[in-house]
Amino acid sequence: MALTLPTACATGPGSAAGAYPPLATRFADRTPEHVNDTDLAPVVAIVNLRARTQGTATIIAPDHLLTAAHMTRTTPTDVEQTVPLRVAGEEVAVTVVASGDPETPHGDWVILRAAAPRWTAIAPIHAPARAANWRPEVGNEVLLVGYAAGFFEDQRVDHTARAPSIPATIRDTDPGARHWFAAGGHFELGGMSGGPAMLWNAKTERLEVIGVFRGYVPTEVGSTTTTRFLGIPISTATQVRPGLAYTIHRLPGSALDALPFGVPR
Repeated sequence: MALTLPTACATGPGSAAGAYPPLATRFADRTPEHVNDTDLAPVVAIVNLRARTQGTATIIAPDHLLTAAHMTRTTPTDVEQTVPLRVAGEEVAVTVVASGDPETPHGDWVILRAAAPRWTAIAPIHAPARAANWRPEVGNEVLLVGYAAGFFEDQRVDHTARAPSIPATIRDTDPGARHWFAAGGHFELGGMSGGPAMLWNAKTERLEVIGVFRGYVPTEVGSTTTTRFLGIPISTATQVRPGLAYTIHRLPGSALDALPFGVPR
């Protein structure tokens, strides 16, 4: 869900489950009180100056960014391709270090390198999330962090503001699915593409990156009601209503391990 200037568009895959429920286009930052500015400082607003799309990235090394591949329109064959970006309001030419294929399961990620170290706020990676078979537990609460236009007055994104966020709950991590799914409310999150899904590590008392936010898909939420007479069930009715799931792509562990400066553990 990049933001195509000047309007937003959802780029996540569709679903046969039906139409999206109504989405709020204006909403408040819901970052929990225990999260401080230091945890969110590595999350930055980016603009692809070539494609004129706006999204979010995470600083993962002094000269490296992690974001969604569809934000840069790159594929695994585009290593060393130059991408002109505006990062937190500053124009930066970056090159593609490694990329997934955004049309494949968990492939919507890209690692970008600036010409020289320029950033000091580095996001820590959740160490277990490096493993290819790691999955967050269903029920885990995560923060989806990024520069969705709805966080800002008149949908004018302030690239210098601290990154806002909303909490979401992991709902499905089926290893055969295209994404991990999370539930978190019906918000129009155009502009948050490429931002991190972050898990609070109680041991280190900090937020750590576990994945890349991709977008949302419509789902169906079902509920069953049983009518009883004198304690005996006499009828059962199932009601299905449209729902919404946010999608998260796992981290490219081997590509992160290859970074020359390393990624904080």
